[in-house]
Amino acid sequence: MNSVDRSHSRGIALLITLLILVVLVLLVHRFAFSTRVHLASASIVRDAFQAETMALSGVEAALAVLDRDEDEEVDHMEEEWATFKGSGSLELKILPEEAAFTVAIEDESAKVNLNALLKEDGGIDPSVEAQIRRLLEILGLPTDRMDALLDWVDPDDDRRAQGAESSDYQALDPPYPCRNGPLRTLGELELVLGWAELLQAQTKDGRTLAHFLTVAPTDGRLNLNTASSEALQSLDPDLNEALAARIIALREEAPLETPESLLLVPGMTQELFQRIQTRVKVSGGPFTIKSTGIYRRARIQIEAQYERAEGEWIPLRWREEG
Repeated sequence: MNSVDRSHSRGIALLITLLILVVLVLLVHRFAFSTRVHLASASIVRDAFQAETMALSGVEAALAVLDRDEDEEVDHMEEEWATFKGSGSLELKILPEEAAFTVAIEDESAKVNLNALLKEDGGIDPSVEAQIRRLLEILGLPTDRMDALLDWVDPDDDRRAQGAESSDYQALDPPYPCRNGPLRTLGELELVLGWAELLQAQTKDGRTLAHFLTVAPTDGRLNLNTASSEALQSLDPDLNEALAARIIALREEAPLETPESLLLVPGMTQELFQRIQTRVKVSGGPFTIKSTGIYRRARIQIEAQYERAEGEWIPLRWREEG
């Protein structure tokens, strides 16, 4: 083999060597990238699991707080359950710095119950209908969507003047049936014609209509110790903002022990009390626990609803997202 052939062979060998090195570098890079992706995925799954654990811990902590409430006859905003905010309210030295849970406990009897619209015979309760209409007016929302809500919950297919029945919902894309029964969740309101827009509207302080409504299995009476000013005003046209403010001021001095305590409120007449006394109480429940678990950048939210029955807490609803 002459010198030219040897040089040519060495060149080919060098080229092959370079190609092999390039392939090896690419393989190593791909393997390293794949490893980083898997590690990142594992980290996300781990953080989500830890966040879920924190959210579950929040629910259990909230139940423990509720269980410490020894007086079931009176529920008010100065009790521990109403002020409990989560892990920040506890001295939990065992939690790592990047882990926490926040909790809010809500009394569903502080809200206007939409399912109270239906009487036992399937008819509409006019007093509850009037109460919901007043609540919408107080919040500055239109009341012309009420007919659609009444048609959604009543058992018949007779359309009201501004309402909607099964034929109207079947004409939508996609179509769906009218409930013709009580609402199962508050989110179901979005299916009622015209109510999705109402749910998106906000008050001046950022609250939405959902803040004042419930479909939980309450007895339909408002808890005087926890209801908002707007909810209190919805009880009767003569219960105005000033009178609602005086009720709240009185309960802040000391929890109202009986509905008759309203007669101590300046401006509360005997006639007004008689009109609303069967629609108010001083105890709460069911209670909704909103727990958010936090671990590093992961967030998991749990919304759980519990009812108190003979010293036990019975789960009614559970929703988790994150």
